[in-house]
Amino acid sequence: MRQKLARAVALLAASDMLPGADDLRTMLPQAAPQGLSLMVYGARVAGTSLRLWYTATDEELVLRALTRA
Repeated sequence: MRQKLARAVALLAASDMLPGADDLRTMLPQAAPQGLSLMVYGARVAGTSLRLWYTATDEELVLRALTRA
């Protein structure tokens, strides 16, 4: 499982275009004090029932959560 997760992170980091065509999109509630929601994208971890939730800019990929798909 650890290797599959590491591979998924490496693929995201190496991707030329995020979000990917198969990635989901949702709002992730943020903790106080702001309490605002954050738009995140979810990429499936191949061979598992996991999804990696992330935000990305041209300079930065931030992993936000790991959930069961």
